[in-house]
Amino acid sequence: MKHFYKSLFLFFVGFTAYLAIEVCFKSAMSHGGLGCSHPLCGIMGGLSFLIFDQFNNELSWHLDLLLQGMLGACVVTLLELTVGLWDKYFLHIGMWDYSGMPFNYQGVICLPFSLIWIGVAVIAILVADAINYYILDEEPCPHYHVGNLIFRFKEKNRITKN
Repeated sequence: MKHFYKSLFLFFVGFTAYLAIEVCFKSAMSHGGLGCSHPLCGIMGGLSFLIFDQFNNELSWHLDLLLQGMLGACVVTLLELTVGLWDKYFLHIGMWDYSGMPFNYQGVICLPFSLIWIGVAVIAILVADAINYYILDEEPCPHYHVGNLIFRFKEKNRITKN
């Protein structure tokens, strides 16, 4: 049951973060107008966050963080492709349109945003691991490889009972 609540919590974090990022981005691009999003975008964010959370569990802590970000970008781009085509041909909601972007495929995915997703995925991986370690009290202490460098989270302060 603990795994269910953890997954639900992480899904909610990804769901709300994706919607917030999209609304802020669309607001900024509309020069003063309000941005909007769709619940399916939040679902994509929640699913992406759950997948990012599993990278270090299923792959390895030794996998370069930039490579993890690239894998994360592939996850988001694949979800955007799947949901975008489903929207384009069946739902007709028009959740997003990349048709004006360079290197786009049917207006549902594009290279510039796939590259942006690398950075977003790296941040999401770090946030998911921070939640697991500091809030959900999971071990081990997260550490990341970036080239020849290794970065570690700050160790938790342990409170011992006498």
